[in-house]
Amino acid sequence: MNKPDDWDVTTGVTRINSAISNNPANPELAVVLCVDSQAKEEAKADFGFGRFGFDVRPRGAVIPIPGVPSTVTGDGPYDLLWLMLPWEGIQSRIESALDRPMPHLPAQVHRDFIYDSTIENAMSQCWSAMSQPHAGAPLVVDGLVNVILGRLLQFGETPIAAPKRRAKLSSRQYAAVVDLIEYRSPASPSLDELADAAGVTRFHFSRLFKQTAGVSPMHFVQQRKIERAQNLMRTRPEWTLAAVAFDCGFADQSHFTRTFKKHLGVSPSAWLHQI
Repeated sequence: MNKPDDWDVTTGVTRINSAISNNPANPELAVVLCVDSQAKEEAKADFGFGRFGFDVRPRGAVIPIPGVPSTVTGDGPYDLLWLMLPWEGIQSRIESALDRPMPHLPAQVHRDFIYDSTIENAMSQCWSAMSQPHAGAPLVVDGLVNVILGRLLQFGETPIAAPKRRAKLSSRQYAAVVDLIEYRSPASPSLDELADAAGVTRFHFSRLFKQTAGVSPMHFVQQRKIERAQNLMRTRPEWTLAAVAFDCGFADQSHFTRTFKKHLGVSPSAWLHQI
């Protein structure tokens, strides 16, 4: 936690394995940003305006109501960046700006998971300014707090849509592509053939495949060739590396060696000595 003696704002980073249920009332306004998450299931929260579910994904924030007990449940772990603001002072600042009572921020702020790059960047800059304070840091933090409050008030009037999940191949499409790669082994199917197997255009296929498998289609094909080569080297010790290379569809032994080392970090001969 960072809290210079003459500042009212505190900030910090925390890792928790699971959300804490039945949180006691906190007199401060907490803005909690998810920096990283390994959550497998949806989390649930209730900050006083009804229970809502949300996927705990990076760049999203939750804002409990000051002075009200809250409930949050969900397995992590989560890496969080949080900002604590003195609600009494913040409340008077907002009421003065809006010229009306403001017992809490708009209800929408407290019953949704908020994705907003402006809030995310402002919180990161607050953390940086308070972690390495300098003469002008209090002015910087004060300005960033105003930015965050302004965005939260704006969100209360017009919800900011969460980013759409990136599309992936369906399990059926992915299986069809893998089946084609296995069927065509040792030859390498073309990108057009792989896209046809998935039933999508070539333009979309590479992006969808990478979102599904984590690597490009051609990288995946090379991985399968290397796996086939490893199996042959284990089960056919009498085969030369040139024969393995030919059987797995590589242009020659030199091409095979370069590709093998690129994927595994060692040459085929060195790998054989390790097993």
